[in-house]
Amino acid sequence: MIERNGSIWDIGADAVVIPTNSGTNKDREAIMGKGVAKQAADKYPYLAATLGQDIYHHGVRVVHFPIPKGHNIIIFPTKTMWHMPAKIDLIESSAKALVTLVDFNVFGWTMIALPRVGCGEGKLKWPDVKAVLEPLLDDRFVVCSLYGH
Repeated sequence: MIERNGSIWDIGADAVVIPTNSGTNKDREAIMGKGVAKQAADKYPYLAATLGQDIYHHGVRVVHFPIPKGHNIIIFPTKTMWHMPAKIDLIESSAKALVTLVDFNVFGWTMIALPRVGCGEGKLKWPDVKAVLEPLLDDRFVVCSLYGH
């Protein structure tokens, strides 16, 4: 795992990881109101509806959403509901599923960008999350931080 300061959208990654939860609104759109999830929803306005339908039919899971003429988006569950804190065990299982997805992808991805999952709205501390991720994520995974904390 590599750590880098900078925007997750600008480092030239093959795919961008979006932390999420199982929350949907009355229209079955995914709740993507903060952080990188909000940035993704703003960048790709149909993503909340597409993800919401996927959550409704399959539950929240690590899944790849290709964006035509955009980024490859990988959904990464960090908490059960949008208003709850992130769960370190869910982050660990999501990281394992992420590695499996990347190992078996047919796209030849060599760089996957992710934020400090669970550390913004999830309220976890980066050293605690890093201790879980570091043994699982190799140098294909770049953790981006805009502010270096």
